[in-house]
Formats: sequence, structure tokens, C-alpha cells
Amino acid sequence: MGGRHHPGGDRPVTSPFVVPAETIDRQRRASAPESSAWVSANAGSGKTWVLARRVIRLLLAGTPASRILCLTFTKAAAATMSNRVFAELGRWTLLDDEALRSAIAEVEGPAVDRGPRAVARLDRARRLFAEAIETPGGLKIQTIHAFCERILQQFPLEADLGGHFDILDERLERELVAAARDAELVSASRAPLGDPVADALAILLDTVGEFALAGALDAVIAARDDLRNALRAHGDLDGVIAAIRAALAVPDGERDARLVAEMLASPEFPAPVLAELIDTFAGSGRQDAAQAERLRRAVAPTVPANDRLAAWWSVFFTNADAPRATRSLATKAVCERHPDFLDRAARETARLQRLADARAALASATTTAALLRLGDRVVGRYERAKRARGALDFDDLVTRTADLLSRSDAAAWVQYKLDRGIDHILVDEAQDTSPRQWAIVHGLTEEFFAGEGARLGVRTVFAVGDEKQSIYSFQGAEPRRFSESRSTFAARARAVDRPFADVQLNLSFRSTDDVLAAVDRVFEDPALRARLLTDPSDYGTHAAARAGAPGLVEIWPMIVADKEVEPDDWAAPLDRATTAAPWMRLAARIADEIEHLLAPGFRLEGTGRPLGPRDIVVLVRKRGVFVDAINRVLKERGLAVAGHDRLRLTDHIAVADLMALGRTLLLPEDDLALASVLKCPLFDRSDDDLVDLACTDRREGESLTAALHRAADASPAWRAVASRLEDWRERARRLPPFELYARILAADGGRRRFVARLGSEAEDVLDEFLALAAAADRGPAPSLGRFLADLEADAPEIKRELDETRDELRVMTVHGAKGLEAAVVFLVDPGSGPVHAAHDPTLVRLAVPDSPPGAPPVPVWSRGSADPAVVVAARAAHRDAASAEYLRLLYVAMTRAADRLYVCGFAGVRGASPECWHARIAERLLPDAEEVTDAAGTVVAHRWRTGRGIPRPPEPPAPAVAAANPDLPAWIDRPPPVVPTILRATPSAHPDAPAAKGRGGPAAAAERAARRELERLRGTLAHRLLEVLPGLAVDRRRAAATRFLAARAAAWPEDARTGLLAEVESVLAAPDFAAVFAAGSRAEVPIVGRLVATDATPIEISGRIDRLAITADAVLLVDFKTDRRPPPVGAPPASHVEQLALYRVLLARLFPGRAIRCALLWTALQRLDEIAPVLLDAAARRLALS
Repeated sequence: MGGRHHPGGDRPVTSPFVVPAETIDRQRRASAPESSAWVSANAGSGKTWVLARRVIRLLLAGTPASRILCLTFTKAAAATMSNRVFAELGRWTLLDDEALRSAIAEVEGPAVDRGPRAVARLDRARRLFAEAIETPGGLKIQTIHAFCERILQQFPLEADLGGHFDILDERLERELVAAARDAELVSASRAPLGDPVADALAILLDTVGEFALAGALDAVIAARDDLRNALRAHGDLDGVIAAIRAALAVPDGERDARLVAEMLASPEFPAPVLAELIDTFAGSGRQDAAQAERLRRAVAPTVPANDRLAAWWSVFFTNADAPRATRSLATKAVCERHPDFLDRAARETARLQRLADARAALASATTTAALLRLGDRVVGRYERAKRARGALDFDDLVTRTADLLSRSDAAAWVQYKLDRGIDHILVDEAQDTSPRQWAIVHGLTEEFFAGEGARLGVRTVFAVGDEKQSIYSFQGAEPRRFSESRSTFAARARAVDRPFADVQLNLSFRSTDDVLAAVDRVFEDPALRARLLTDPSDYGTHAAARAGAPGLVEIWPMIVADKEVEPDDWAAPLDRATTAAPWMRLAARIADEIEHLLAPGFRLEGTGRPLGPRDIVVLVRKRGVFVDAINRVLKERGLAVAGHDRLRLTDHIAVADLMALGRTLLLPEDDLALASVLKCPLFDRSDDDLVDLACTDRREGESLTAALHRAADASPAWRAVASRLEDWRERARRLPPFELYARILAADGGRRRFVARLGSEAEDVLDEFLALAAAADRGPAPSLGRFLADLEADAPEIKRELDETRDELRVMTVHGAKGLEAAVVFLVDPGSGPVHAAHDPTLVRLAVPDSPPGAPPVPVWSRGSADPAVVVAARAAHRDAASAEYLRLLYVAMTRAADRLYVCGFAGVRGASPECWHARIAERLLPDAEEVTDAAGTVVAHRWRTGRGIPRPPEPPAPAVAAANPDLPAWIDRPPPVVPTILRATPSAHPDAPAAKGRGGPAAAAERAARRELERLRGTLAHRLLEVLPGLAVDRRRAAATRFLAARAAAWPEDARTGLLAEVESVLAAPDFAAVFAAGSRAEVPIVGRLVATDATPIEISGRIDRLAITADAVLLVDFKTDRRPPPVGAPPASHVEQLALYRVLLARLFPGRAIRCALLWTALQRLDEIAPVLLDAAARRLALS
């Protein structure tokens, strides 16, 4: 056995860890800086710890921090990893030599060398903390989306982006999508007949109707990356449609009428045979007579073809489209008269099924083509709307970066630039990486295994994950990609004789042996393991590092709903929650158990310590009635609970109250809104108060507001309420929403009242509400009414990171709990099955026959029962994948528990699904579990243990903390010191001299305004080109600039774009400006600093230098000016000189002893005017700088 070792993070350690030497060796092989590595790690086995150790070893081996890139799945994971690295490096700075030697040995293994090199190594270890923080670019530990955003900002022209871009939030994205969809539907409805889009809309409305169409178009927009890939593979939309027909096996020129005719022309039942059959059926019993009527209708020449086919179909199929049983096809009498009838019927049934599937495939191809034709136009509108805003959505970050790294015309250049900045890539939670994200990783590492690349040296890729925990298919994750990428990178490393470690970590530092053994028992069946993993042999049996610590898995009986009975009180609300509801009964039992666990005398067997609320987590599959019930019950019992981890903003009672307040201020006659406001924490009036107000001497037709004002005359309490409401109503008339609500929540104490009543969860909700109000203030014509209407129409869903440091119970979904742990976990199963038809995809992916390997699939619209067999099979494959993810969710849920796992659930009257979590666990564990009965002998639980654990002795109670001295310090009553006023200057935004007022009417004024806007945009584009083009190879500049101007100045005439490009190219090519754009010079350099005026007033400067060139003896700063008519030489505008003077004073402090030269570059004349020092000094004196 090895020593004691703890990679488990910040969780309190009260049970010893016994780590085998084999595990320590695996950890060191995984973190070895000279080798690429692929780590498959069971839950709780220290994935993040190993990754952080690898980063430290890379730094210790001499890798600059800026050459390490760590990609994580969430911001929280990035923060955790960063904190662990910096905490360890920070600790090293304070250790003495011997302690530091031991710390390094723990990371790398025992060292033999104690000579000068070892001493230098100690010195380097102490400097790592400072280097990692201070290195330009720093240690890059970020999410894949944050990295993609940085790449796109670094290469905007290559990515076909117009310089700076913003990221759309979810709400604005939904608004743009809805606007694009609605605009295209209106456009298509107005298009003339024969227009392809108009015809597509007609087909869709005839097929599915208006509401299903909107959802289908949204699905096309969500799958636009699939559509984009298909368009690239097949050339254009017509090529994609042809590929869809091939995938559905629909021949060219196939028509539905031809298929109908073929179905009616039965080779098994020619006309003479049918005539005899009709006579025979007609002369038999009632059942046969019905068949005779169907046959007559099927052969009647006056009946429309589709109706004839329906009759012919009903002869052989039931109303559910299932083949008729023999006894319902014909009676014994008919079969005796026609002994070959049943054989003919069987062959005809098979023929009709084949042709019906061909009809379904043709219909699927037709409707999919129509949907994609319309959807492609909607996607185009949406993309143009984003481009007009200079914005990307969240998905664009990944797709644009992946495209950038794969495009032949740009990939080589981008990879060359990146190749000079990244030596080591580390991927966390690799099992949740989507194919597009894997494409980025493969693109970044293209040169890692290509010999020398751009530089010599060790270059590695590292990934850590667990395919069993891949639960984010809705974000594009494909579990098999984890093992496929492992094979790919291993082969690439072997091909160039580079080391590659394939490591499996099975030792859990989180859970007890009892919990882990239960996990292994549940997934012992090879069939289940095959659903968890691409290769079932990759399943590693769990082992516990907490040697001998006992745990517990307790299974409670499923609570099944009683049969509903009509309520005695017919006036009771239909949605009234009763304690008899199964979710309410379960919530009450869980609360009882939690109270027992938190009781003062309770100690956890595996640790010997008491439990706090933060040690307990309630996990659910999805949010619903149970989550509301358990939160309500826990709060009613006075237990600290963190509240919802995700909710629709307007569903929270605090936001509902604030919106009711807004409606009250806008419409005093809204009695319901005023009643809600009076009961909310802002006023905290009781039901009795409201009844008195509403009923006492209230006149007929009188509003509640009028009654309030009458009551205010007689009651000081109501007078205070009315006065406060009138004050807020007056503010609502003149303040925008954010200022109004900020005043109510801050200065008027509203936030304090909400938090006191609703708990800390209200803090996040109120912050999000104010953020939305602030965003509304920035929009057009902000108003309270518009803000409330927009919020009701499209309320955002907020996601709360439940703080593990707070001593609160957490109720969360399994997805939300990924990466977390708790001593005690309640796993609540709602009893539903793994999959449901409601979750079937709108678009399925079908492979195109005879396509080359790696060719993208085509999207096909799935319309449920109308689907052909190939689409049904694709839908079934999707359900199978969803069922496999359901099992992986179970694995994740069970492995969140460190010491105790309670398995419980509730179900409807019909009971739970036999494939639900509770049923699977009970099936495997109950045979060996101990029954627990109540006083009446009823089994209330089953307890499962391995029996190998030895309880730890209870920890002694914590010493009592002495009460704090109630005496307050003397300074508490003193007024705060006066803070001096700080002047803030943004010289880069300093306006030019105001334009002279022009003559003429409104038309002339509008023309001048348009001209000024054109000049402003021209200057912005020129600055952007002068910033980016110098970093590109000369032969690539013109093409990149042309693309940029085509995107950002699409409305300009061609000669205007050509003129600006020529102006910029002349500046870059001018020999006089060589020093300005020389290698090493920097563009758009932010500068921030503080100066002190002669009167001691602080002045904070925040600006941006267009170009900065630094040499050994001088610093040259240049400000670009794009004015068409520059001033004469020697007469620079005073505002420009003052701007440069501010920068000059700051730079003089940063570069003492060097001359600070300032110049204006007039692009229109290709003229560089250096400002004389005497002018700059005079400007500094005018600005009163000391």
C-alpha cells in the first residue's frame, strides 16, 4: 500500500485515505509533463486534482504559463481548477527548502539530485506563482466558449467577422429568431403562386398547420449547423434536397398519384377474383358484409382514388394501421369457398405495407424539402440580423472557430500563429465535448504530432473524463467521441514516436465502499455496461480510498398515488396541493429524515462528525411539483435551503410582487395587483388587513386604491402605505424602470424585506430582475409599461450556482449536481420511464447512400406516425441513445453520495415504470438488503451494506465560542471621511471640434447628420484596418480587407470601399511610416492611470492608443485621424494635442529616461505630424496637471 494522499479538493477530511502505490503511479504517469495522456477516471477519483497537478508539473518543467491551455466545460470548473493551481503554487512560496522539497516530491516522486540544479529548481518553484499571474496572457484556464471567443477576437478578418462583436444573450437570441421567422412567413405568404418559398409554405400549412410549423422552423434554426454542413457537402439547397430523397430511397420523378394507382392495381386480386369475393362476402354474415362494402367502394370508378385506396387499405388493416387478424379478414365460410384467400391476403398486406412506406417516404421528402426551403430563408434572415448588430450567438463561437481552423484559405495562417503560442492542451470533462468542439481540439493540435511544427520542444495533449458521466447530449455531446479521440491521438503519437499514456483511475476519494459497491452491483449486468460505455470492458470496478469507512444505501418503497376521488368541497381550487399527494407525502418523509440527520446527537458513521445542512443534497431528474413541495416543506420546518438552482424569472414570488407593484403604479384601478402588493414583503399586510380594507364601508364600484386613500385618513398605518405608493407612482412617471426599482429595493429597503421573508435565494433573483431593468433602460424609449409587457411575454430562465460554502440544503437536478458531492444524497425518482415520445427530435439525421466516409448526414423532418420506416428507425435509435443517457444519469446521481444514499420516489395511480431508477436499484440491491419495519410491522425501508465498514468514533463536540463583546467601537458613530471627488477623463473618446451649424430645413439637417454618420463609420473602419492588417502577411492583406469591408460596409458604393482600402494600403506602404508599423509595435493599446491636478484633485485616465512603438531610447505614440480636410502643418487642433499630452504624462512614468514622442497620422494625405514638445507641455499646463 502507498501513503495517505488526498486529491479530493476542499471537502473536510475526517476519514483516512489509503492509496495503493499503483494508484500513485497512475496519477504521476497521467501528470507527467513530457507525455501526452488520456485519463479515464471513475467518479470521485480526483480528475481535477490530476489535471491541476499536470499544470503544476508543466510549469515546474519550465513551460511558460502562456503556452498552457486548459479547456473546461463550465465557468465553475475553470474557477475550481484555477484556484487549486494557484493555491498550491502560493503555498510553495512560503515553504522552507525541506518542506518545498517534500511538496515537489509528492507531485513528481522522490528526487535524488540535491546539487545546484536542485537548488535552482527550488528557486523556480517559488517563482511559479508570480510567473503564472504576471506573464502576459497568463495561465489560460477557460471554458471552450471563452477560448473560442478569444480566437475569434484575435482573427476577426479570417473568421469573416467585422472587427468587434458582441455575444447575444438568450433572450435577445430568441427575439431575433422569432422576428426572422415571422418576417419570412409574412414574406412567403405575400409571394406569388409558383414562387418556391410560397409553394413551400402552402405545402407545410396543408400538411401540419400553423402551430406545428413554427416549432419545426425553430428546430431548423437550432440545427442550422447540420444544415450548413449539408449545404457544404451537397453544394446548395437543391443538392441537399436531392440527398434527402436518396436517403429516403425516393426515386427521381416519383409522384404520389403513381403510388396510389399502383396500390390500387393489386396483382393478387384481379377484377374477376374481386367480383367473386364481393358476392361471397355479401352473402355471408355481418362481418363479411362489412368487408364486401369496403371492396365495392375500393373498385367503384366514381369514387376518388384516395378514397378508394382508404377502402382497399381497410380491407387488410385495422383503424390503427395494424394488419388484420385472420378471423377479422374473413369468416370460415368465405375461406372454404376461396381456400387461397388468406395466402393472397398475406401477400397483398406485405405489398401494401411496402408501397405505403414508399408513400410515407415521398411525403417525408416533400415536406422536409418545403421545411428546409423555408427554414433556410429564416436562418438567412437571422444571420443577417446578427451581422447587422455585430453579434454572435453562443453556438456561433464554437462553429465559427471550428470553421476557421478547418478552412483551407485561413487554417494554415491561424494554426501557424497559434502554433507559436500553445505547447500543451488539457481538456477537462472530455466526455461532454461535442464533435464540433473536438474538431477545434484536433485543429489546435494539428502540428503537435507533425514532427517539428513551428517550434522544437515537447508538446502534449491531455484529456480527462469518464464516458459513464456523459449526460449532456442536448448540448451536442456524443459519448463515443471520448474513446474515438483517445484512439486517434494515441495513433498520432505512436506515428511520430511520442509517449502516450492511457491511464484509468478507479480509486474514489469521495464515497465509502458501501456506496461504491452498490453502484457496481446495479451496473453489474453486462447489458447495462454496454449501454454506459462504447466498450463495456472499459468499466473499471470502483475502489474506495476511505479504508474501512462504513456507508449506507437505503431504499424506500415507492409512494404510489391513491385513486382519485371527487372532493367533498366542490368549490375547492382544482390545483390545491394536498398532503395526500404522493410528492407531498415523500417531501414530508424526506424532511423528517433530514431533521433526524441534523439532530444534535447524530454522528455520521463513516466520519464520526455531525452533519450540517450543506452536507445534504436532494437530487431529482427534472424540476416539477416535487421540487416545489420539498422546498416548501423544508422552509416551513425552518431548515436552511438554498432554493431553486434554475427557474423562470417571473415564476419567483419576489418578481411577481415587483411586477404587481409596477402594474399598480401604472394602473391604480387594478385591485388584484394592489392586493398582491399590500401582502408582499414591501408592506407585509395580513389577510385580515386586506379584508378590512376591502369590505369596511366600501362603496359600490369603488377601487381598492380609493378605499386605501379613505382608510389613510383614519389610520396612520394605512397613511404610511398610501404615502409610499404615491411617492413611487410619482417616481414611475419620470424615472426609467431600472432607476425606479433600484430606488425601491435599495434606498427604500425593499431588498432587505424580500430577503428577510424569502431567504438568500431572493438575492440572485432580484439581481437578475434589476439587470433586465437596466437592459430595458438602454433600449428604445424605456418605459415601465413596456418593460413589464416584455418581461411577461418572454421571461428569462435564470441559473443559480448554488454556493457550497453556505450552510444550506440543496435541491437540484442531477445535471446541476454534476461535479458536486455531498455526505448524504436523497435520490428522488418520479417513476417515469427512460424516454417519452414527447422528447423525440423534430429533425432526425439520415446517412446518404454511397457517400464518402465522414460525409455529414442530412436532416429529415420526423412527423410521428406519418414517418417512413427509415425515419422510424432513426427515431428509435435516438430513443435508445436517450435511454442509455438515462442510465448514465443514474450513475452520476448515485456517485454524488459520499456516505449515505437514500433512494426514494413517487408515482401516479398506474405505478412506476419497470425501467425507472428506483426499480433498477431495487432489483439489484433488495435481495441482500435488511428490511426496516415500523411499529405496525410495515416495511418502510431496505438497508443495503457490504458489512465491511467499521464506524469511526464520534468527534468531540466543538468548543463553545465565547459571545462577542457587545460594546461597539467608538468610530461607529463618527461620520465617514470625505472622499475627494475624482475626475474621469476618456481622451480617446474626445470629440472633434463641433461642426458648424448648417443652413436649410430638416432635409438639409438630415443630410448633414447622415454625412457625419458616414464619416464616423469610415473612421471606425479605417482604424480597424490599420489595427489588424499590419499583423497579416502582405500578400494576404487585400483579400482580408476586401472581405471585411464587404461585411461591415455592404451598403456603401463599390468606389467608396475601394477608396478607403486604397487609402489604408497607401499608409501601410509609405516608407515614412515604417517605424509606426514596424515589427514589435502594438495596435489599440489600452492605457489607464491616475494623475493629480495642481489643486490635488485626482484625475483618472482611461483611453486607447492607436499605435505604440517602443525602442530602447524612445516611445512613439501615434493617433490616427481620418478627417478628409486636415488642418495645416504646424497647427494641430487643441483637443488632439491635449489628448496626446495626457498619454505622454502617463507614458513618461512608465518609461523613465526615454523620450516620449507624439504624432498625428492623417490618413487622407498620408501625413505624419509630430507634435512639438513645447506644445505638449503647454497643453499639460492648460489641463492643470502637476
